[in-house]
Amino acid sequence: MPSPLGHLLAGLSVGIAADPSPQPTSRPPADRATRFALTCAVLAAAPDLDLAVPHALIDHFHRTATHSLTAVALVFIVSLVVTGKVTAGSGRLRQALVFSGAWGTHLLMDWLGADPSVPSGIQLFWPFSPDFYMSGVTIFPAIERNIQRSHFLVQNATAAVVEVAVGVPLVLLANWVSARRARPAEEAQS
Repeated sequence: MPSPLGHLLAGLSVGIAADPSPQPTSRPPADRATRFALTCAVLAAAPDLDLAVPHALIDHFHRTATHSLTAVALVFIVSLVVTGKVTAGSGRLRQALVFSGAWGTHLLMDWLGADPSVPSGIQLFWPFSPDFYMSGVTIFPAIERNIQRSHFLVQNATAAVVEVAVGVPLVLLANWVSARRARPAEEAQS
């Protein structure tokens, strides 16, 4: 399953592409990493915060609740309430959809990743089903969390290279989408 690097890049891509204030081409690409886009990046990596649970409990929590469609729905509901306090109209619904979609990228990437755990996969339909799901297509290599293993460095470096090779083009595509979305606003101002 991907590392936080891959998840952050995926969320950043979603945030840049869907930012309610798309950035014009005259602005440097780094300026497109707005607070909105960075929030999406953090949301995409957040399902792995359950790894902060003490090691003995990880097997009981990781890849379950935070890696489920239930969590995506919860992020949508919380986002809808929170953004409703600061955003009016349809912008509120749109932002909630984007934030929950950013969380959902985590599930998609883990579903497409190698997982040496038993059982492998994510509990996509938690708490309604105890089953774990994997796509059967491996795009992202597994990462090694145990620093004492001899292959720790090589395994994680390989995973990072793949995540960057997939994630950076997605960020570039998101920048292009953002610039295209900003173009009508630029033309209206001229």
